[in-house]
Amino acid sequence: MIMKRTKIDYINIFLAAVLVLLIIINSEARIKNKEQDKIYWNAEIHSISENSSKTGLNIIKVVDAVFYNNFNHSTIYIDYDSKELMSSKSRDSIYFRTQKELLPDSLSLKYFSIDERKFYLLTTKLSYLKMKDWVKNIEMASTLRLEIQSRGKILLKIGQLEDKNSKFQLIENFQAEETIGSIDMLVYKKSLGS
Repeated sequence: MIMKRTKIDYINIFLAAVLVLLIIINSEARIKNKEQDKIYWNAEIHSISENSSKTGLNIIKVVDAVFYNNFNHSTIYIDYDSKELMSSKSRDSIYFRTQKELLPDSLSLKYFSIDERKFYLLTTKLSYLKMKDWVKNIEMASTLRLEIQSRGKILLKIGQLEDKNSKFQLIENFQAEETIGSIDMLVYKKSLGS
């Protein structure tokens, strides 16, 4: 009887050690993959006019916009249902779907300014730590807002759409560079049947 009990005790100790080892390995993998830093977030692109005159509507056509996180190699693209053409007078925005992911650490944005008849390109690193600090104590999904102004000026702000009292906080200013583009980039792809 004592021999049987000792054998069962050893098996229980062994199984407990295996369980502790599995918990440690799981925790290490979660920390390594920054699972604790993943949050619900989305993004929007807005056209903003610096002056409210009717001559400057700041009409833009977004050709491509991608948020990247180089740590886990994630890429977030524009939602396919989103509009691609907008102006400062409309309430439309180009949006990205909400997902639970690490905040982006870089951005690539190419657009055409119809008012200026120029293509602009912005490829830049984003202030990941500044955004992470802002969302640290927030329980609702955060929204990154890119506000495109005339002459390639772009503002990155962060806030919450669900909270009506929340103001969007400025994170960074960017200056997009003029670039070359073709008329093919401006053709609305759905009208071609693709």
